[in-house]
Amino acid sequence: MDLPVESKIHHVFHVSQLKKKLGVNVQTQHQAPTEMVEQISEPELIMHRRMVNKKNKATGEVLVKWNFLPAEEASWENYWDLIRIFRTFDIEARLFSGGKH
Repeated sequence: MDLPVESKIHHVFHVSQLKKKLGVNVQTQHQAPTEMVEQISEPELIMHRRMVNKKNKATGEVLVKWNFLPAEEASWENYWDLIRIFRTFDIEARLFSGGKH
């Protein structure tokens, strides 16, 4: 698909995303939909902490509640990876105090 050079979307689409064109009007959207831009997953809250033994080496993990996702979709992440990727996220300030750590 030919897209403008300044386009920020990929030029390949899955066939399920295509619709038959009806009529002769052409409507061009120059910006990404707002909901796509706003819903970038970032940590919102640290729900729990734990130590796990992987390959005979103890490592810290945190249960992360992500922005725009329900608590049921929280995931266990490596503590140091989270700090490296989200440098401005203050883990200690966002630690949930209502459970075991």
